[in-house]
Amino acid sequence: MHPFNRHRATEPIEVRPRFRMTTTMSEEEVLNAVRHRLEEEEDVVGKVFWHHAIFRIPDEQRHYWSPELQFSVEANPQGGGTLVRCLIGPRQTVWALFLFLYAVPGLVMFFFGMNGFVQWYEKDDFSYLWVVPVCLLAIALVYFAAYMGRKKGHEQMIHLIRFTYRTMEEVGYERVAI
Repeated sequence: MHPFNRHRATEPIEVRPRFRMTTTMSEEEVLNAVRHRLEEEEDVVGKVFWHHAIFRIPDEQRHYWSPELQFSVEANPQGGGTLVRCLIGPRQTVWALFLFLYAVPGLVMFFFGMNGFVQWYEKDDFSYLWVVPVCLLAIALVYFAAYMGRKKGHEQMIHLIRFTYRTMEEVGYERVAI
């Protein structure tokens, strides 16, 4: 089986991997299995909402880069049973911070770069262009930090995925390609 939903090893690594499963059980039966499994498991904590659950690493093992797994259930549009969607990634606060850290240098580079290129085209002072490589460096540093954080949280990510599969084994599941 290929990692998550990549069909070829040459495809880029997913930032927030997602996968789907189907089961013949109802949504409520799946969520009850999740509740039961969360009560038994000590290495995963979580909350179950209406048609959604979030799995996390316990506080004493959690670090800044610890992932969380979003688990949602819905009626299977392809037929009977339930469709389970899983999305794994950093906590929402970390995700929002990194989007902000990418957006700021990107926007600064866009506006200062446009101004610099217009000035350069007009044969005027184009000293604003120095901002472009600085912003590219900032974006590269943010990417490197995110990559290192993802590596640090990789074991915990695998642990959450295994927990999800063990939970779904109780209700029987079939993997669905995205």
